[in-house]
Amino acid sequence: MHVRNLLSAFSLVLSSIISFAQPSKGRVMGYLDAGRNDASTVLNTMDWNTLTDLIYGFVQPDANGNLSDPYGLLSSAVSKAKAKGVHVHISSGGGAFGTGVFQTISSNASLRSNFATNVANYLSVNKLDGFDLDWEFPSGYTSQHVLLLQELRAKFDAKEQVDGKHYELAIAVGGQTPNQGIVQGAYHTDYISSNAFQYIDVLNLMTYDNFNAFPEHSTITMAQKVVEAYAAMGCPKSKMSLGVPFYGWTADRWAFKTYAELAATDLNNAYNKSQVTVGGATYYHNGKNYLEPKIDYIMQQGGVGVFSWCLNFDRFDDFSLMKLMTNYIKKYRQKCPMPNLGPNKTLCTGSPIVLDCGIDVGEGRAIEWTKPDFGKVSNFRTLSVSTPGTYKVRIDSGGVCADSQTVLISATMPAVNIGKDTSLCNPSTLTISSSVKDPKYNYSWQKDGNILPFNEYSIVVSQPGTYRLGISTNNCAEQFDEMVVSSSLPIVEEQTICTNTSATFTVLSAGSSFSWYADSTSVNALETGNSFTTPNLNQTTKYYVASNASGTSSTCLGVSDWSSIATYERATTSQVITVKYNGYLYTLNPVVWWSYGHNPEISTYYWKKGAACAVVCARTPVVANVSVCTGFDENKISEAITVFPNPFMHNIEVQFRNGAENCKISLTASDGTMIETLVEQISSGHYVINTSELSRGLYFLRIEREGKILFRKVSK
Repeated sequence: MHVRNLLSAFSLVLSSIISFAQPSKGRVMGYLDAGRNDASTVLNTMDWNTLTDLIYGFVQPDANGNLSDPYGLLSSAVSKAKAKGVHVHISSGGGAFGTGVFQTISSNASLRSNFATNVANYLSVNKLDGFDLDWEFPSGYTSQHVLLLQELRAKFDAKEQVDGKHYELAIAVGGQTPNQGIVQGAYHTDYISSNAFQYIDVLNLMTYDNFNAFPEHSTITMAQKVVEAYAAMGCPKSKMSLGVPFYGWTADRWAFKTYAELAATDLNNAYNKSQVTVGGATYYHNGKNYLEPKIDYIMQQGGVGVFSWCLNFDRFDDFSLMKLMTNYIKKYRQKCPMPNLGPNKTLCTGSPIVLDCGIDVGEGRAIEWTKPDFGKVSNFRTLSVSTPGTYKVRIDSGGVCADSQTVLISATMPAVNIGKDTSLCNPSTLTISSSVKDPKYNYSWQKDGNILPFNEYSIVVSQPGTYRLGISTNNCAEQFDEMVVSSSLPIVEEQTICTNTSATFTVLSAGSSFSWYADSTSVNALETGNSFTTPNLNQTTKYYVASNASGTSSTCLGVSDWSSIATYERATTSQVITVKYNGYLYTLNPVVWWSYGHNPEISTYYWKKGAACAVVCARTPVVANVSVCTGFDENKISEAITVFPNPFMHNIEVQFRNGAENCKISLTASDGTMIETLVEQISSGHYVINTSELSRGLYFLRIEREGKILFRKVSK
């Protein structure tokens, strides 16, 4: 809220307050004019204990409803305020901003929605507490003004469900209509509609700058009449905050001085009285003799508190007017306990949810629950919930202050998204992640219909296929999503061999020419062809395979990317400049000045587009797992037993086709180390092994029968 300073430029009228649970009554709010040269000094000098709320002016919209902070001080203000428990709110508008942008935004449904969405997001991202609409003035646009407030309230409520935090909405308004004898500039109560009050939390009354009164511009009588005028329009007094000026006008309104300037000349009268004479001119302002009665009046009417325009005009010592108001208003404050319902919850667990507001009934305190199924329930700390919907609890501390919180109870699982279909190329692996990450849900992954041994938010895949993630919990339908992963890479299965033997890898996918490498970067191939046989190995070893048709001879290899030379220099006629950009080659027109810096994709005059760059895929890793094994005979294992599922989760089942007499089963690690003997003697052809205690990894079942030892590789 600025002041109309007729000696300089039009500064203006105030914006507002916002906060929730601070106290909700007895608040002392200060407006920072961030556009003044002293704003940064004010943030570093002021006593943060003298206010409950900082109102930062101004964060302005453009004609499309996009916001910007032209002064760049908001981050610093938030950091300092939060360190002292002070709430921070932003305001848009002000007298100097004018009315044209708000007229445009409010008259178009799409622009209203965009503006409201941007404000809600701005509050959330910057950890703010609310927003003040200081539209000066919505004359002739009262219905559009209401629609804009309605849209802001809807977007704030939606954001509240996500953030679990209330965002306050305030508007700044002026004095009475002319026929009642009190005017704040040209701003009348008939410039807004009574329908606006239902959407706001706070009505900031700019009870100053009365240019029709003589000689003073901000009297106690004016404040009382303005409050009663808006109450007659239908605004609850419990939503009203009374504005006070930290500056003085001369009677003819042609000279203006800040409180700090007045106090520098006559500290006693500036601090204690309502007028100071400087250089033969008398300035009328609000000192202690006006501020304290104004606080008494608004608090006895059940109002929110007071705000000042502006912090920049105060002194930052024992004679601070902010400090005076804070010390005086304390007698009206009562500590307002704030309910805490926790995060949003789901009924999918199968049992009712008990909501606990964390506050006991008593000490003149009333608790009221609002339920979606049937009305209200009073004076209980807890509430048992079995119906989905939005629940609200309100704590009223004897009418002095009140606070509330809402929580959303759902009966459906959140939708899950694992991303769009994609292809493996470079890199050769892909991390697939769930959009929902909550430990209360079960996560089940599948590939091509087969269950994978994972119960985590994300998995890393290296093979093509259709991957499916389902999330579930008790008594709720599973939510799932699928991703099709294709591949330009060779497909090769891992091999498991005994020590001092070789492994043979074979490419299973289409293609006729492949090269095999010892690592991911070496130039010389170990072998070419569809198959590769390793030397005898005594430890697990990784190799790499690449398709010779995947673009290793691409014309883009060794060509600089345009971004590395994008400087505005002139190319000489003897130069031939070729770059790559977004998968294509571009050749520079060498006869043009300032050529390099122009985007090749856009600037066709400077660059000639050439051939597409061939895709170069990463090499595919393949692993030869080496294990210590005796009597390993894969053919006999296949003939004798069946082991399932594989991979496994909680159990492995072993089924013998030809009986199981004299059979012993043990479990070994991948290096052959014995973990435990699972059973000494099987008496039937079917056996179930409990594997719930095993960590994820590769194992071998060691099956001894008739003097022979058989192994089966399994993984968890």
